Amino acid sequence: MPQQYKKSGGNAWSNKYKTTDKHPKFTGDIFIDPDVLKDMVLYAKNNTAPDDPENVNKAKVKVALWERMTKKNDPYIYISLEAVPTEVDNMKVDPPSSVEPDDDLPF
Repeated sequence: MPQQYKKSGGNAWSNKYKTTDKHPKFTGDIFIDPDVLKDMVLYAKNNTAPDDPENVNKAKVKVALWERMTKKNDPYIYISLEAVPTEVDNMKVDPPSSVEPDDDLPF
């Protein structure tokens, strides 16, 4: 079974202020758990020789999105983030598998 990493998440809602095609269709917030943030900093510091030089000292974050409906039948997108370790000491770490969280919104 692939290793599960700590996750953080949030929601994105239809952008009610969208007036042109250049504005985002959805906006929202993501709350990053302190442990996930620490992992992101550690992974970024360890990412000193990535395949793509543009990504030196950057953390890789796996993103998963689900379309959902509130109890009031309003659409929204649930977003899950996972900090993924990069290749360290010539060992590749399997990325985590994304499983939809089993949580309900209180409305």
